[in-house]
This record gives sequence, C-alpha cells and structure tokens, in this order.
Amino acid sequence: MSWEIRKTKNIKASKKSVLISGLPGIGNVGKLAVDFLIDDLRANKAYEIYSKFGHNSVFVNEKNMVEIPAISIYHKKMKNNDLFMLTGDIQPLEGSSCTSFCNKIIDFCKRNNCGEIITLGGIGLKEFPEKPMLYFAGNNKNILSKYNNKKTLNSITGQIVGASGLLIGLAQEKKIKGISILGETSSDQNYVGAKAAKEIVSALDKKLKLGINNKRLTREMNKLDKTNQEMFIEDEDVAEDFLNQLNQNNFVNEVLDKKDTDYIG
Repeated sequence: MSWEIRKTKNIKASKKSVLISGLPGIGNVGKLAVDFLIDDLRANKAYEIYSKFGHNSVFVNEKNMVEIPAISIYHKKMKNNDLFMLTGDIQPLEGSSCTSFCNKIIDFCKRNNCGEIITLGGIGLKEFPEKPMLYFAGNNKNILSKYNNKKTLNSITGQIVGASGLLIGLAQEKKIKGISILGETSSDQNYVGAKAAKEIVSALDKKLKLGINNKRLTREMNKLDKTNQEMFIEDEDVAEDFLNQLNQNNFVNEVLDKKDTDYIG
C-alpha cells in the first residue's frame, strides 16, 4: 500500500528536529500523550498523510456526522530544534501497509534532519496499574542511556506491534536514532491509559525541556482517569452478577489471576 504526505502549512526547512509518534494502540497511551503535547504546545498541523488505496471505514462524531480517518503531522518550533508530532485516528497494522507507512515517515524524517524518532505506546497488563512504570526499547545504546533516568532498564522482551516498533527498527537502517517509550496500562479494550500517558509526557518534558504545563497535565489526565474508574465501577457490578452465575468457574479465576504482559504497542 502506498502512502502520500501532503503539506498543509508552509514551514521553514528544519536544520535539526525530533519526531514524536503517538498513534492509536493499547489504551491509546501514545495518542493521548502526543495529542496533549500538540494542544499544550499549540503546535500547527503541517502535513496530512493519505493512503492511495483509501480506507475501509469512517468515524461518526458526536454530531452524527461521518469523518474520514486522518493521520497528521504537527510542527512546533522549539528553542533548540524543531518538533514534529505524528498522530492520527488509525494506524496501519497489516504488514506491507505498516512497512510502507513507516518508510514514508522515515523518508520525511531524513528530509527534515530528524536526529531522533521517539515512538510512544502502551504495555497491556491484566490488572489496572496504579503507578505505571515506563519501559524503553531503542535501536541505539546512546539513546537508551539518554532517556532512561535509572541505572538499569526495566526488563522488557517480546514484540512491539505496529508503527511503535517498526518505525525505530527501520530507522536504524537509515542511521536515525530511535526509541520507543512504553507505559504500563490495562489490556482491556475499553480502558484509557491516562496514567501511563501522563508519565510519558512528564518524562519527555524533562528530557526535551518542552515547557509543559504540568498542572494542566495532571488535571486533564486525572479527569480522564476518573471517567475510567466510574465506567469500570459500573461494569464491575454487571461483571459480579455474571461471575456469580458462573459459580466461580475455575477458568475465569485463572484468567483474572494472570498478571502477564498481554500486548505491547
């Protein structure tokens, strides 16, 4: 599948830049983080990304109007470099489409002198983490050392699904440093990983000196998390009745007791 990047705003050529990518995934952690950065930094939409073969669905908004899924790159001129932020309603998951998409983004990075690509995502757990830990996976030891605040890295093995992993993997071939920052969240498809997104934004703010409004970050993410909790309290009442009907089925207990990593990306 071919992808096309169209400019929507004229910006000066970048001499030094960083790309931060946050596309939909587990808990929407990456998307939440990047969308907050775009809003808080008042970044401008500079590019839109299209698939030449179109989409297979549309979104219905709160006004019952349909919208074509969009993927965009926003731009913000910072003190020491340019910041590009990749966000969208969807991300390609099929192998050839994802590879084509990531290669197109890497070509964009080469043209705009991106020294680093930072992808954001979530690590899905069976439980709801109260204090999410961050995990780092990179294509270069130096970038791992730069973004990890601790003497040792939190251990992570397995696959990173989608653009979060493939972008930095393919970037290595083009000599671009890349790191994926992943926050713990629930693997429940209805759960919004606001706490993980908050931790990631805070970590980026410290390393890149973004000047984020931390009070606003806490307020916005706490609001999302409160909505999360209220929704799952209602669901728990339904779930409790369901579990009673199952008479504490052993298989259900085994599933609920598991605390393994379920999905990364």
